[in-house]
Amino acid sequence: MTVSSFENRLNGIHWVPTAAPSKMMVDQVIAARETRKPLTELSLLGALLGCLIGFAFKGFWILETAVFQNDLDQLFSMLSLAAVVASVVLAIVNIFRQKRVPSWAGFSTINLVMVAIITLS
Repeated sequence: MTVSSFENRLNGIHWVPTAAPSKMMVDQVIAARETRKPLTELSLLGALLGCLIGFAFKGFWILETAVFQNDLDQLFSMLSLAAVVASVVLAIVNIFRQKRVPSWAGFSTINLVMVAIITLS
């Protein structure tokens, strides 16, 4: 009884089984692939920014060997510390938002990894 009603429904929508996909289905698959862009640009930007922040933090905050520190050195050391804190906060925020914005999660992860590697090296 259910088989005949299923066949009646298939006949009602004029469905014909074929091995080839329809043009509409192919267009939908191609359109879905075009909208998804690779995340390499943001990962590369995160790595470069992480290197810059790591070198600044290491140079101005950890390795303070200058005898005379002027106001500009103190400003740069505070800015480098603020950048490290911002990287950590961004990584923590993106732990919870990685489903909605996966590109920024990759950016913040590689950024924090590069800061840690350069700071600890």
